Amino acid sequence: MNDISKGVISLSDDLVITSGYTFDQFRATRYYKGQKPERVFWLEEEFMLQGHTFMAGLFFRNGVIYMLSLLCCDMEFGMEEEEKRKELHDEILKSAGIVQRDHEWGHIQSVYDGRSNISSIDIVYAM
Repeated sequence: MNDISKGVISLSDDLVITSGYTFDQFRATRYYKGQKPERVFWLEEEFMLQGHTFMAGLFFRNGVIYMLSLLCCDMEFGMEEEEKRKELHDEILKSAGIVQRDHEWGHIQSVYDGRSNISSIDIVYAM
């Protein structure tokens, strides 16, 4: 069950990301395919959250989840249109009543990274 206001993101029955989630916990899931914990990696499977299809990227620090990145793939965007995906992410957060602010467990933000030309919803956990 998702409780985004508390940083709990249920990607599937056996992949529930929350503050303190460890790489060892991830390694025990069917999604582990030899990924290295010191690198950001994207999962091969797409996930449904709140009626939208997302790709999920995980980033661990010292074996503990630091950031979960979600990239909505409901629509296709060309390289020159990636900032429109950020607008979609903004709307998804707004329609879910999610305020981009700091919480005790971390924060949620919709971002566009011009260097990599990627837009994502980032759930960043306090370390």
